[in-house]
Amino acid sequence: MNSSALPKYEILVVDDEEIICRVVKHKLNEDNFQVKMLLNGQSACEVVQERDPCLVLVDINIPGHSGFDILKEIKASSPETPVAMVTGLNSPNQKQMSLDLGACDYLTKPLDWNHLRNLAYLCSFLKETKGNKTFE
Repeated sequence: MNSSALPKYEILVVDDEEIICRVVKHKLNEDNFQVKMLLNGQSACEVVQERDPCLVLVDINIPGHSGFDILKEIKASSPETPVAMVTGLNSPNQKQMSLDLGACDYLTKPLDWNHLRNLAYLCSFLKETKGNKTFE
């Protein structure tokens, strides 16, 4: 896919590990996505409302602020915003909880870049076509 022809959509990454944020930002910038990084979850909901990203990636284990709480807050205020949970632990219970709370995906570290890229493209496509009567 020719990424230079695509409009830039923003993805919000909420992770306390700055290196993870920077690597995700670098990889997604290669595909013409803008990336906003938050190293804590305190303002995630506000940023989602202000910037209306096409996708939010939230680390489940953020010190002082549960990723599940962040997911609940985002879904309460912006229910249509896709949120994918990210974790280093591949736990069926956490995955089920994430999906039950409204997450669109559950990603494990190390991240599968092709999967993340496809998810980002899908979310940007859905944002692009939202309200477009052609697809109804």
